[in-house]
Amino acid sequence: MSKLAFFKYLLYILRMISLRISEILITNWATITNWVNHLGIEYGVDPYIFAFFYVGLAPLVWISAALAIRNLRSDKPAGLYIFVTSLTFLSPYLYILYAGNNIPYWVYAIILALLSFGAYNLIRKFRTSTNATH
Repeated sequence: MSKLAFFKYLLYILRMISLRISEILITNWATITNWVNHLGIEYGVDPYIFAFFYVGLAPLVWISAALAIRNLRSDKPAGLYIFVTSLTFLSPYLYILYAGNNIPYWVYAIILALLSFGAYNLIRKFRTSTNATH
């Protein structure tokens, strides 16, 4: 099988998967939104605010991380960018901790694991990006 044929086949498979996912979402959209809204009411967390923090601030996380890395590479102060990166990365989880009521303990464990993993990867990215130029 040539590389071109392989990539065409791979593209076909990805297209079929995305069509199937779209079909599932369309047929079950009302059920999914009702479930999410019910969780929001039960635990006091507005799912739309959480989605804004989680998805809407993601570009700011990446932009501020890139600016921090750029400043660290050129030996300029990067404290503000690191602070903005950290704050925007933590904001959805801080919102859950602030607004949530009666949240199960396992959710706190998952949040702690996600934050630890994210912080580890972010620190590792900063270190490898700054060491690449020195």
